[in-house]
Amino acid sequence: MQIFVKVKEGGAEEWMILELQGTVQARGERPLDRLPLGHLKMKGTTPELLIGHHQLKGKIVKLEKPYGVLQKNTAPRGEDGSPGEVSYEVLAYIKRKLIFSARPKPLVR
Repeated sequence: MQIFVKVKEGGAEEWMILELQGTVQARGERPLDRLPLGHLKMKGTTPELLIGHHQLKGKIVKLEKPYGVLQKNTAPRGEDGSPGEVSYEVLAYIKRKLIFSARPKPLVR
């Protein structure tokens, strides 16, 4: 069986992994999925993440091995019931991650 892998039209994007140490909790019973986490800024080469009234300073680390973000595409089944052809499209690659391991600093306004 052959598996076809192609790069998406316009080229693959570069993404980064965001690594947080600890637990992120929302107020009340609201689930965290699909909610914005905070604001990410770069001050020189240092990433800063603002979550509510807390500031986290991090660092950028190169991954030992890069990751690929793939999307599976399946063609419709044939008229005879045979399975459709499967191919994968490279959407992005990940070579670096942002690590926020220090305790957050509270911001007073």
